[in-house]
Amino acid sequence: MAENAREAAVGEPRVTSILAATAVVSAIAGFLYGYDTGIISGALLQITDEFGIGSGWQSVIATGILVGAVIGALVGARFSERFGRKRTILIISAVFVIGTLTCSIAPTPLTLALSRVLLGMAVGGATQTIPMFVAELSPPKIRGRLVLAFQVAIGIGILTATIAGASQLLDWRLMIGLAAAPAALLLVLMLPAPESPRWLVIVDHVGRRRLSLIMTPGAALALLVLGVVFLTGTVSAGSAPFIIACLIAFMFFTAGGLQVMGWLTGSEIYPLGVRGAGTSAQSATLWGSNVLITLTLLPTIEIIGVGPTMWMYAGFNVLAFVFVWRYFPEVAGRSLEDIETSLSEGTFHPGGVPIKAKGKEKAAT
Repeated sequence: MAENAREAAVGEPRVTSILAATAVVSAIAGFLYGYDTGIISGALLQITDEFGIGSGWQSVIATGILVGAVIGALVGARFSERFGRKRTILIISAVFVIGTLTCSIAPTPLTLALSRVLLGMAVGGATQTIPMFVAELSPPKIRGRLVLAFQVAIGIGILTATIAGASQLLDWRLMIGLAAAPAALLLVLMLPAPESPRWLVIVDHVGRRRLSLIMTPGAALALLVLGVVFLTGTVSAGSAPFIIACLIAFMFFTAGGLQVMGWLTGSEIYPLGVRGAGTSAQSATLWGSNVLITLTLLPTIEIIGVGPTMWMYAGFNVLAFVFVWRYFPEVAGRSLEDIETSLSEGTFHPGGVPIKAKGKEKAAT
């Protein structure tokens, strides 16, 4: 920690082996999150044929990982506070490996669904613990970028799963089982890692609030365009590349927008005394909303159609933009003490808290 402080004082931090491993840990965990949650869409086609299941079992299998993620996010907080971040991530890595392998060899729909719940516990625990671990361990000048790598890797994982599922070149058991390899690598990389310090000061060149305000309108626009395509009835084989491009654009803007506010800020805004519980509640809430969206997506499409559904989700992004613009201050450059003071004084809003920089104070924008 002292070394990090000295590096922050003299300029750009030196990239050590531990720092490089921390970046890789963040990327692998994000990739596993994206891949494990996204691969089931393509795998379900083969699973349905092999087990002869209907839409009911399909929904149970698909949502199992989300239910497990809620549990994992809540349990992860208790583990990280009691055993430390490192030991918790080692446990999460082991559960990733076990959950992936049990999914890939599941003999029945029931065992597959239960295995997906187990795998989801690892996913939820990872989203609660790993961004916090990386943020606490990294030097201030690149801390935001390392934590953001987790969000970017999520999108890469989802994209990889989408391509693998759409191609249908691999057996579904292999598609799911391949994720055991990066999960095992995550476990190995965490063995020599140190335990994280129990304090946190975040510095970032762009800023969480500004980045979200820039990117979120792009996500809304991508959904709006998708809605127009489906509503005008121009969906065909020829329009498939355009639809895929819109989906990729949506994932890109979401990774830099709402995902930043949803996942990254949880490792920053909570004071040390409640950081574990706060990030746990935030992560569980996010996973709970994923469960809600998954369960209501198909019924919503059946009632109002694909186009209006895309517009409804675009509206959610607009509301999120308004909320961030109106209520959420910039947290880059502010210590936990600054944030805790602003919360206790009721000044945690844009422009309400000064940022201490080089002995001077300036208002947060």
